[in-house]
Amino acid sequence: MDWLTEGVGIAIASILSSSIVAAIISNRAAYRSIAVEAITKERIVWLDELREVAVELTTKLAALNRQDFEATAGEIEAADRLIARLELHLNPDGSKEAQIMRLSEELRASAERKSEYRSIEKAFMRAVRDLLKEEWEKAKAEAGVKKKVNS
Repeated sequence: MDWLTEGVGIAIASILSSSIVAAIISNRAAYRSIAVEAITKERIVWLDELREVAVELTTKLAALNRQDFEATAGEIEAADRLIARLELHLNPDGSKEAQIMRLSEELRASAERKSEYRSIEKAFMRAVRDLLKEEWEKAKAEAGVKKKVNS
């Protein structure tokens, strides 16, 4: 009879320990899922804000570039505020981000001097699009979305 009691005790201990391990694994998976979802949502908000600021900046600077008269201090200040907002959305250590910051300053200067605006604007928008695409791919990878293979 002792062997039966001992066997039942071992079985109960095995069931309890496997239940605890399963609960821990399930808890970790749920936490990771919640964290990925929260991070992905925040990244999407950040990408939308970055896109919005880039559009506002190019719209403002294009208007300054088209003006036949000298830009006012208020117009320059508004453009500078948009550049500052843009820079606050960017990683100061990233190479793509540094390129965007450099191009935003060049774009502002070209709008004031009324030369080479369109070519700098195209380079700026391309750099922003490249960064947005890269960050979107990161968000999809974090969410576990696999790349679609073209056939």
